[in-house]
Amino acid sequence: MPHLRCCAALLLTFCLACTIAAPAVARVSVTQLTDDGAWCWFSDPRAVFDQYELVTGWITKTGVIEAASFDLLTEETTVAALEPNWEANDHDHPAILRLTDGRYAAFYCRHAVSGTFITYKLCDAPGDVGAWGARQVVPKNAYGGAGATYANPLPVPGQRDQYHLFWRGADWKPGMSTGTYDPSSGTWNWSDYWKVIHVGSGRPYVKFADDDGERIGICFTHGHPDATNNNVYYAEIRADEEGEAFYRADGTRIKEFGVVPLQCSECDTVFDREAAPELTGDNAWVWDVAFDPAGHPVVAYTTFPSERVHQYHWARFNGTDWEDATLVYDCGGSVADTSIHPKQHYYSGGIALDPRNPSTVYLSKKHIYWGWDIEQWKTTDGGDTWTVVSITEDNPYDNLRPVVPRHAPPEYDVVLWMHGIYDHYNNDSEETRSSYNYNTSILMWTNVEYADVEEPVPSVASLTNVPNPFREGTTIAFELPEPSAVDLVVYDVGGRRVRELLDGERLAAGPQTVSWDGLDDGGRRVASGVYFVRADVGGRAQVRRVTLVR
Repeated sequence: MPHLRCCAALLLTFCLACTIAAPAVARVSVTQLTDDGAWCWFSDPRAVFDQYELVTGWITKTGVIEAASFDLLTEETTVAALEPNWEANDHDHPAILRLTDGRYAAFYCRHAVSGTFITYKLCDAPGDVGAWGARQVVPKNAYGGAGATYANPLPVPGQRDQYHLFWRGADWKPGMSTGTYDPSSGTWNWSDYWKVIHVGSGRPYVKFADDDGERIGICFTHGHPDATNNNVYYAEIRADEEGEAFYRADGTRIKEFGVVPLQCSECDTVFDREAAPELTGDNAWVWDVAFDPAGHPVVAYTTFPSERVHQYHWARFNGTDWEDATLVYDCGGSVADTSIHPKQHYYSGGIALDPRNPSTVYLSKKHIYWGWDIEQWKTTDGGDTWTVVSITEDNPYDNLRPVVPRHAPPEYDVVLWMHGIYDHYNNDSEETRSSYNYNTSILMWTNVEYADVEEPVPSVASLTNVPNPFREGTTIAFELPEPSAVDLVVYDVGGRRVRELLDGERLAAGPQTVSWDGLDDGGRRVASGVYFVRADVGGRAQVRRVTLVR
């Protein structure tokens, strides 16, 4: 029998009114789904919704793979052990797939262990994650010694009960097998293995997006940034009259799918490492990909001016070209850059897109003094301005690797993340188990909007500045829906305060303007470059990027 825990006592739910000024039309809470769980970010989906039931999974610090469900309405949870004695490695968490008969499949594997394959289990009954069947194996892989790592199951475009299962093969390259599921018997039939992406050297890292079964977005790098200087590439899989094929974002057909692997030169280049190395460095790693309501792909990735300076990027295809916005110019370096354990210089806190609308972003960045905080960023103008809500403001622990569940209810904003202490991905040795390289819980933040409640919400609307770029001065304009106290501060790209323009001054409702003369708080002229103007009202903020040219 699987290990089963089913009790409301597992949940730690509390209001964040002290740290998040939520509008009266919303209910904001944080729930602890488990006090012991972790994941990496190259296996997905890590969490999915069926109506108001969340289904997710993780691996504990001692190597137990668990699956869990949480009901948003009843706040009841169920946790069951998929594997009670696995390797303690955060790469080994399950990827969750909801099948057409209502049952769930969980796909998982060991991390680069020679001779291993992708394994999976099916839950015994539709919608019930409390009991799971026997372990099964996808008996396909490339030749090589790297085992199988990073499970990503996605529906085949235009088909029913067929799923492409992607993973990193034994040759360190992304590959796949197609599984046909029979709901009447609960069995699978798997096609031969096929290599999806070819690079001359390096091991590509890939993120996938599912457009409700219509197509699959693929975003990848040449390899690991520890070993390879990377561009970021994008292509997608669509079904056409000739079957499945690779396409570019603008609809250009590349070639037939399933015959010859995808080449970097055939794809869209989202980030070119040689374009501006003085600003971004010459390396990148991909974090997420999704489709916006217009059907255009959006990519979240990091660049590395140095091992200790990581930058978050949000790039979207506008129908013709890729547009890039740098959200955070220094998010704090690596969460695993310690002197005790093997260094992982490129493990950023993490950035995730809301798959319903990737104009909502969740990111983790280092506090100026301690810990890593989760923030929600929203844009309504293609990335020119962002509204920012702090979710874990001034928390002394690591809050990292956010993930937005697929198919969340439309009235909910939802994000899950790891909370605790994180130094390294592997606990599977006597040396590391004494202190635990990762020792984290899984938390969930929800913000549900109630449309039938109409109350004024303090906020800042239409944050702009003219001129932009500017030489000597610029006028910052915004609008208040009601009289409010306003903080207006200019920051540099490192997050350091440059100039405090308003310090809680109460302003009347309506349009407002404030001038910045390009001086810092000490009256000194600041250097040319990019700065951020942040307007805070009642705990809600908007951020505007401005450029000073001397």
